[in-house]
Amino acid sequence: MKHKQVEQQNFGTVTELLRQSCLNREDQLLFIEKRKDGHRITNRRWEQELLETVGKVRNLEAQHIGVICDLTYQCILCLYAVMVAGKVVVPLEADLTADSLDKYIHKADIELLLYNEDRIDGTVSRCETLTIPEFLARPGKALSQWPTWEEGRNACIFFTSGTEGEPNGVLLTQKNMAFVTTYGAERPLNRNARALLFLPFHHVFSFLTLTACISDGCEIYLSGSIKYVSRELSEVKPDVLVTVPMFNELIRSRISKGIHNSGKAGQIAGLIKLSNALRRLGLDLRTPLFRKLRESLGGIPQLLITGGSAVSVESIRFFDDIGIIVLQAYGMTETSCSISTNSLKKNRHGSVGHPRPYNQVRIKDSEIQVRGENVMKGYYKDPQATQRAFDGDWFRTGDLGYFDRDGYLFITGRKKNLIILSNGENVSPEELETQLLQCDAIEEVVVMERQGHIHAEIFPKGEEAVIRHAIDSLNHRNPVYKRIVSWELRDTPFDKTSSLKIRR
Repeated sequence: MKHKQVEQQNFGTVTELLRQSCLNREDQLLFIEKRKDGHRITNRRWEQELLETVGKVRNLEAQHIGVICDLTYQCILCLYAVMVAGKVVVPLEADLTADSLDKYIHKADIELLLYNEDRIDGTVSRCETLTIPEFLARPGKALSQWPTWEEGRNACIFFTSGTEGEPNGVLLTQKNMAFVTTYGAERPLNRNARALLFLPFHHVFSFLTLTACISDGCEIYLSGSIKYVSRELSEVKPDVLVTVPMFNELIRSRISKGIHNSGKAGQIAGLIKLSNALRRLGLDLRTPLFRKLRESLGGIPQLLITGGSAVSVESIRFFDDIGIIVLQAYGMTETSCSISTNSLKKNRHGSVGHPRPYNQVRIKDSEIQVRGENVMKGYYKDPQATQRAFDGDWFRTGDLGYFDRDGYLFITGRKKNLIILSNGENVSPEELETQLLQCDAIEEVVVMERQGHIHAEIFPKGEEAVIRHAIDSLNHRNPVYKRIVSWELRDTPFDKTSSLKIRR
């Protein structure tokens, strides 16, 4: 796949970013909704309908507006229209219980809640509610021109577990929401890039991915549901796929199964060995050597951009061997855009790349700390939590990590997840989980402290004897204090968030 470098622009506000993205692209296709049989929206129509929706938002007395998020064009209209109108949007998960939704409405001072049908579990009593179709059907006059806002104007509140476990409302500004990153992902020369989006927009990672796609002029395909992504990949054939590690593992499992069922596992292993030998000599033939294999996978692109949690080196190498590049990125809700990223030219497996130019990163007492214009304004209505989250003007991420000698950032775990043993040794459960997941018989694993020792809970996909051997081998390699003393198998997968993270 041929690529060219995309020049990344810096914008003072998300409103200015959206305005600029519409210039000179009026007839270009922007959105395609898979759930509506390929409903297509051009930039001209997007700008017209967005400014009409902004006019309707301006007529509302409500200043804080919640939006129950799904992968629909109408939902996207509402999310951006609130910010362009100079008000504060609160993107919310579609599967919240009534109690959780009520709590978030109170915490964020939501005065109006917009939702699509069947997206509210129970009755909402704290604020006015409207379905999105009802709201968009209201009469209203479109703005004749785009408004302008100061960079520090409040724009969004995203809820996150933050650094302390209790959900916090992260207050982001117009400037924060204008930080978008192309991750050094160069686009094909002969057309606009196709992007298939399937991650929910109540996460800042997926919201800003959407914003980056709009800014870059991509053709944005909105997935009908994560259940249909495999089929949609075959139909869309995207150039880049933004994923989370759990989804990568699903793809990896699918590829491995396909190779096994094809009866050509030995042949492909030989090609990988040959390809890697040629790469060491400076000759990269992965694209032609594995073209048929990739085509048989049904639309999986050669570039995966992954964030949200740690990616195993084993997984990255698996994809890399057959010509699928995985670029790992690192960011937090509190830092809006990515803190650091790998790129096509600089991609070190296992790392989260180099810090982005708009922020500085340091390691203090093993913790990753960040400062820059991308960092949040603070936790909404919680000055104490905001103060605890900062060391001067450095945001304390709660992640543990280090820089290697070439300036690549590595994450070793979460500070709050550290297992502190009775002998004073600190153990990162994420480190042991990454090691265990290299065993093909293990699907999912969570490492924890139990009665003063290290315990592993495992959801298997292979034989218990293979898992036992993997744990014995791991214990033999690791220091005594890092040994897994007890473990158990579970019958069902772990409970996960909407972004496919395991709930610890």
